Amino acid sequence: MEMGKLNVYYINSDLKIGNTVTSIASAYLSNATEDEFKGLLDSFLADNELNSGLFMSYVANNGYYCKVLDGEILTPRG
Repeated sequence: MEMGKLNVYYINSDLKIGNTVTSIASAYLSNATEDEFKGLLDSFLADNELNSGLFMSYVANNGYYCKVLDGEILTPRG
């Protein structure tokens, strides 16, 4: 059995449907540090559009655990 620390990160993105734009945050669990996670995200976005399934695979292929929390979280306006 292996135990380790998991961190929670969220990524804000804009969802555009027609003329309507809403901000959505996706929450991720990962054993990557904040700097490692940001580096993975920056590298992924350099070549891809954000897709949680593809991003999770990318993180795992780079040696880190990653799980997106089910459902989308609407970010507060204000």
